[in-house]
Amino acid sequence: MGILTNAHYVPMQEYTEQTIEDSLLLSQEYFRAVHQKDPSARFPVYVWNFLPPSAGSIVHPHIQVLLESRPAPVIELLTGKSQRWHEEHAEGFWTTLVQEEVTRKERVICDQEDVAVLASFAPRGFREILLVLPGSGSLTDLDRGQVRTFSWALVRLLKAYHAMGVGSFNLVTYSPPMGGAAPAFPFHVKLISRPYPRGIYTNDTGFFERMYDLWIIDTLPEEIVQQARPFFPAGRPFP
Repeated sequence: MGILTNAHYVPMQEYTEQTIEDSLLLSQEYFRAVHQKDPSARFPVYVWNFLPPSAGSIVHPHIQVLLESRPAPVIELLTGKSQRWHEEHAEGFWTTLVQEEVTRKERVICDQEDVAVLASFAPRGFREILLVLPGSGSLTDLDRGQVRTFSWALVRLLKAYHAMGVGSFNLVTYSPPMGGAAPAFPFHVKLISRPYPRGIYTNDTGFFERMYDLWIIDTLPEEIVQQARPFFPAGRPFP
């Protein structure tokens, strides 16, 4: 867990570029330190569950950073398909996607040389927004300018979400492994809105389930057997 600020609660529209930038730079330091201890850990994850409806367990502003030895299933799938597209078309899929959206002018939120922000054509969540840093590689390898660009864009997206009436969200990153140039699969980010916070409530699905195709289960099946079996009489045949 990475603490974003000492303030107990910060409304989404009040986050600053400096806060986001600092969290990214510190996360990069963490990833490098872990990788030095364990070279098999190469896949960086930076995610943000904002408030309980997103599965955030505490209100205090925080993000989660992980360095995994293998990618999440959806990242592995996207990496392979992006590489295949690059080989077949001699151009990156994500570059093609941005160019197509810019031509259509239907879902482009921001199009600049160093960042593209789009409303996702095929969303997996409400108000899904895609942010792409063209030409980038791993999250760990983003330079200071790319970190600032990401922070600049994210702060504006949070203000936009607030204006839409959004009160909770998930942010997930999609990153190539550390140390490798990946023109076919640039670093990109997705945001989705979650239900507006109401009362005492925490959602049981977060970024893992909604965007990474990974399901977090807190009970072993063998434990369920031991807890449920006493309620069934022994020796009763199946109907």
